[in-house]
Amino acid sequence: FNALPDLVVHPNVLMESEVKSKMKSDCQCLQYCWESSEAPWVRRIPYIRKYLLRAIDAYVQAAGGFHIPTVLSNATDYSTVPLDTPLPLIPNVTIQYRCGDNIGFGKTRYGLLPFSAYTSSNRIDKQTAKYIYVIADSPGRQSYHAYSSRCGQILGHLFAHLKKHFPTAVVIVKRGGDAFLDYARLAYS
Repeated sequence: FNALPDLVVHPNVLMESEVKSKMKSDCQCLQYCWESSEAPWVRRIPYIRKYLLRAIDAYVQAAGGFHIPTVLSNATDYSTVPLDTPLPLIPNVTIQYRCGDNIGFGKTRYGLLPFSAYTSSNRIDKQTAKYIYVIADSPGRQSYHAYSSRCGQILGHLFAHLKKHFPTAVVIVKRGGDAFLDYARLAYS
């Protein structure tokens, strides 16, 4: 995939010692700091967006364009409509549910977000939410973990919760599939 550059050279090149010193002062995280508002990547979102959107667009065009449908699997996905129903690639709402991180597969252990976070305070507009996709990892990922079966249960409950609160929307839980098309869903919803 050639749409992302292999290397981006900063216009003001620094010596290695200066770079290390700057990194140390700009990033207080020793491991993961995705959730920190002080994380270096948060301060570079416009820069990252420029390259990532270009790559997402190139990938979607190579896959057939934005008119290609979302394909569902009866083995892994949940849907409020029959699985062969034509569905748009980009829904109105995309929720990325990182089950493994939430219940502690990795080092982050974020914890569970109550489902009401999606439905209270009009975070999702009921009038315009025609398609709601929940994207998550494949059920086969981290299958050896003691709690991996819990992800399916959690996603099933989230699916039921969204169906109840958005009865006129098409609600999809898509587990696995094409991660790059999921990036497009997240970027353009």
